[in-house]
Amino acid sequence: MIAFSKISSRSRRDCGLLLLIAAWIILPLPATPGHFVQEAVAAENPPAVVADELASFRRIVKAGPANRADARLLHHVLDTRNTELAPIFRATDLNRVAAALDQLRARHRQRPRQRFLQVFPQETLNDSTEHLDTLATACVAHGFSFKEYPPHALSFPIHWQADPFHDRGWRFQLNAWHLLDPHLLLYERKNDPAYLAFPVRISVDWSRQHITDAKQHNFAWYDMAAGRRAAQLAKILDAALGDPAVQVTDADLIQLLAAARIHVQYLSDTSQIAWHSNHGLAQLAGLLALTRAVPELSGATAGHAFAHTSLKKLFNKHFTAEGIHKEHSPVYHVELVNFLWHLLDTGLIADAPLQKLYQSASANIISYVHPNGNLSRVGDGDTNLAAERILFPPSPQLEFVLSRSQRGVRPDTAFQIYRKSGYAAFRSDWQQTPHTDGSYLFFAAGFHSRTHKQADDFTFEWADLGQELLIDSGKFRYDKKSLQRQYAMSTRAHNTVEIDGQDFSRYRLDAFGSAITAGGTADGAYFVEAEVDRKRFFKTKHCRILVFQPGQWLAVIDQLHSPDPHKFTQWFHFAPELTVTADNTGFSAPLAVGDKSLQVIPLYGQETLQQTLIRGQHQPRLQGWTSLDYGELTPNHAASFTARGRNATFITLLWLGDPRANLHPGNTQIHKQIDTIHVRWRLPDGEAGFDYRRLKSGGKLTLLNRSPLANRPPAAPVR
Repeated sequence: MIAFSKISSRSRRDCGLLLLIAAWIILPLPATPGHFVQEAVAAENPPAVVADELASFRRIVKAGPANRADARLLHHVLDTRNTELAPIFRATDLNRVAAALDQLRARHRQRPRQRFLQVFPQETLNDSTEHLDTLATACVAHGFSFKEYPPHALSFPIHWQADPFHDRGWRFQLNAWHLLDPHLLLYERKNDPAYLAFPVRISVDWSRQHITDAKQHNFAWYDMAAGRRAAQLAKILDAALGDPAVQVTDADLIQLLAAARIHVQYLSDTSQIAWHSNHGLAQLAGLLALTRAVPELSGATAGHAFAHTSLKKLFNKHFTAEGIHKEHSPVYHVELVNFLWHLLDTGLIADAPLQKLYQSASANIISYVHPNGNLSRVGDGDTNLAAERILFPPSPQLEFVLSRSQRGVRPDTAFQIYRKSGYAAFRSDWQQTPHTDGSYLFFAAGFHSRTHKQADDFTFEWADLGQELLIDSGKFRYDKKSLQRQYAMSTRAHNTVEIDGQDFSRYRLDAFGSAITAGGTADGAYFVEAEVDRKRFFKTKHCRILVFQPGQWLAVIDQLHSPDPHKFTQWFHFAPELTVTADNTGFSAPLAVGDKSLQVIPLYGQETLQQTLIRGQHQPRLQGWTSLDYGELTPNHAASFTARGRNATFITLLWLGDPRANLHPGNTQIHKQIDTIHVRWRLPDGEAGFDYRRLKSGGKLTLLNRSPLANRPPAAPVR
């Protein structure tokens, strides 16, 4: 029962009222948290709409005898305009709270059981029932576990402001009720009410502290936490009201209904929705679930309509016309496709255009998967097997990729260029056997917003001959004060060009959408071209061209032009298992396949270039690290070529072959008049290379030696 209602003695009532009033008086002035990105500082003060609702509860407490407070509260949280609830309101008018709640339960027990969201975080959905049981038991016995941290013991009342590991992500997950995921999933799978006891106790505790006692802290109403918490609360209330086997006291039920009412008010406030990030989608989905679970709530009808309409608009805003999620990270693309599928599958939303978006976006996941089955780590990604992240039934083509060619149907294209989105993915032929030995190049040249955006314009990942070669920095964790997080996001941590030791702009005003200007296939090779004119920090026009012959070589061309002199550094980051050495011609690393190595040599202006090789450096700045898993840095080799001046051109060859081959630069030339680059290198059996010409209509590629891809050339439309 809510602490400020139905108190058995006058002294307890007066004490409770004084505590509530004192808590209210010392609350900071209400403030609107605004639209957060994933690293925004959560607001310490309650949002204005929450403060207003807390004030309403306080007025209800003071409005009359304490023994009628429950009836007044129930009258407040339910929709008085709903004529079907007239018997409930008549009972509350007579102070028959138990009878009113019994009528509310009876309404729900006549309804078909609902399906609700369980998608954040997603990994628990694929867990076996046995493993979920282990997690649930451990949580009750030992406390809340998240990522690599040891369990944090829970005692009631729970310390919701706890920060034992100085990790914002941990605090967010605690207040989003992540710890309830195994229990609620087990209840759904086993239909055993015993699994609801812990979620009810947790949710009532949170509600009493943050509503009855008006406690606040900077994750109590964090946008994503409130959205996910609303989805959890929806399932708890649906079970509490609709399942006769679930026993929840009248006092606890009123407490949870009050929590639901305040969440509906908060999530229905358009100024509180994070419209530009996936947090807004979670908020609206939580509102949609909660208003479907308890449609009798005051504001539920309008809130449900608002959530339904806004979700449709927001999904279309968050994806490009090509079906690519705009948050610069393949792992978040997968998460949002899972989310969209779950909304459609549970019937929480029904919309033909969203169904079409789901089909397109799910098909695009093929472009994000390495031959070893891992998702690309570009953007904020850890090491994840794609098959373990995907929750929806994959198409036959996606199943082929996820199973590493063991099941499904071969995709009909070996490359894809998303010109409106800023991604390109290239592979060797799908008939490559085994599939895990195939070639894969993923290129990122998009900037749509700050959300999950790292200073990584024009970065790429490359895997070939059965192993990862060039890699991304990953995420580390969401702690913007951490030097490791700052490094993982920095330009120097990526396979791109750093200017004057600074990072590329991540300001929204500098977002350029997609920088890809051309791309396609010719003579058995692939190419992609991107260009951006940087205005902030350094006025520099940067064009990058990648030319790729799977299983053989990758050429990286960077042309930079500025009115001012700069220090330009072209960085390459190697997989941690590669041992890279340097000599006066460049860098090399032996490979695990056969008697082959990866050789990296400059083909243009090499006489003036300064080269550097670093691994696991701490001072004067972090360099030569990658974050493979949450909160961890692993040392790896980072190699660079540096040039100085107003203009710089890097033409670097990354070549796969016999380490004993006498590989040397050839007669590489740049013809500015016709905007053509002749790229050449020498091998014992002659000269190899290609010509690339930049055209207004795109690029034109011609190989000097026209060796085809394995089995058959790729074919796909340029998108």
